[in-house]
Amino acid sequence: MISDPKTSPNHPLGRIFFGFVVALISFYWATYQWKYNTPLWVLIILSPIVPVLDRILVSHPFEWTKSIIRFNVFQTLKKKL
Repeated sequence: MISDPKTSPNHPLGRIFFGFVVALISFYWATYQWKYNTPLWVLIILSPIVPVLDRILVSHPFEWTKSIIRFNVFQTLKKKL
């Protein structure tokens, strides 16, 4: 989820900050509090701050670009069906 473009902040500085905070809290919980699956829990807890970071650090939302690779196998199967 940290690297997923839809669930991480849009701005590169927001992504770095978000990843750093997730890693820092996960490290603390795993090392000193003996919690398990800490990255997952921290992502769930911190996901509401992503829209806040998007409002503070304004950037264009991520969009997938068209691939230059053509998957002819899928196109031929589609035509046969």
